[in-house]
Amino acid sequence: MNYATKDKILKNLELVFKTKNINKLNKSTYKFLCLNGFIAHYDINGFKAYYQDIRNLIKDLENSIYYEKLKDVLKLIDKYKKEINAYYKELDFKELKEKLKVYK
Repeated sequence: MNYATKDKILKNLELVFKTKNINKLNKSTYKFLCLNGFIAHYDINGFKAYYQDIRNLIKDLENSIYYEKLKDVLKLIDKYKKEINAYYKELDFKELKEKLKVYK
């Protein structure tokens, strides 16, 4: 992969992590991930549906057998992991509060 492509893929993944929105994933990044050990989930839309919770994408990236190829991606994960986990923890808390309102 040339540096321009690598830079674009890393920028796209950073956008996904920063916004916590898998729908920001573009086709080039999707194809890169599929070429590096991720199953296609039929197409990009299936991939996005499967990874709606960005924490699952992070977990699968961290556990990838293509660790050497994904070093730069893993650096991005280190940068955003804490923020992403806090975001989902807050979402889970809000959802729980809404469910508890039903029982009052």
